[in-house]
Amino acid sequence: MDLRELLVNNLNLILDPTAINMKPSQFIAEYGGNLSKIGLVVKPPSGRVFYDSSTAPKDPVHGNFLNEFIKISSDIFDVYAVVNTLLDNYMAEDPKYSSVKSGGQISATHICPSEMTVNYLAKILEEVAQYPVKGVILAGNTFTNRNYCFCDNCKAEFSQIAGIPASFDFNRIQADRDLQSKWLMWRADKLSSMITTLVERLRKVNEKLEVYSEIYLEPAVNYTENLELEYGQNVESISRATKIVFNIHPWTPILPEVNTTEYNRLTSSISKSESFKHRDVKPALLYWNITGEDELNIIKSIADKISAEEIYTYNCYLSGYNQLRELHLGR
Repeated sequence: MDLRELLVNNLNLILDPTAINMKPSQFIAEYGGNLSKIGLVVKPPSGRVFYDSSTAPKDPVHGNFLNEFIKISSDIFDVYAVVNTLLDNYMAEDPKYSSVKSGGQISATHICPSEMTVNYLAKILEEVAQYPVKGVILAGNTFTNRNYCFCDNCKAEFSQIAGIPASFDFNRIQADRDLQSKWLMWRADKLSSMITTLVERLRKVNEKLEVYSEIYLEPAVNYTENLELEYGQNVESISRATKIVFNIHPWTPILPEVNTTEYNRLTSSISKSESFKHRDVKPALLYWNITGEDELNIIKSIADKISAEEIYTYNCYLSGYNQLRELHLGR
């Protein structure tokens, strides 16, 4: 859909600077009158940031986009900085940071949520928090799939907790129900602790910042049913640290028709979550790239059904989406 159509329908745009052929001033002149808030990608999956950083490598083309954008936009509409955390192609090239698949294959797209990684990400967020942004959306806060992470650090750490040799792989985990339960809890705690630490570091710079965490709602893993097993995300613990934005059908980008069985499975997975049943907390929704009226109407229906606070959509799919889709679906 045309960007203006999305904005007129009260969707919040997440803008990837690489997908527009416009300078910040041109974009704001064209669309600023339709905006009350916008998500702006400042750290994309490439790991090369769109601002002047002393921590992360700058994108060679769009390395000053945030600086230029915020100078004009700060008095017109609210800006939310979108930061990809564990999805980082650049840092994945470094064996000290990269995530490792069971069996030893090093990831080219994801990094491990180790203490070193958390400190690296925190420094980036501390830089971003010094800009006049309203909030931060933490994206890509997941393991690639159930076969991650089996780097030496993760294996050594878990082996001490579980009392097993550090030579284990996912087959060893799957073969023992109690061991798998410990593994799932440990992975989820690792991600939740990462998010909590990042929020604490952000708030030390700007305590008023709103912080969201992206959580996948993927039908191929039965939505929240296997969320911890596949991606290491625990909705309850993450929702205690940040607001939640559910990414709807991130890796199976075909939305279910309203009131079908699949539609009801999707909406029930959110409405039945303990995080939202007993607290006055409303999640936000995200769909990568709304292309037509049918998708727009379905997303709006889902939002109404679960009383979502707001809806976000990108102006494009993620760079390298097809590869990421295959990885996240465990193929």
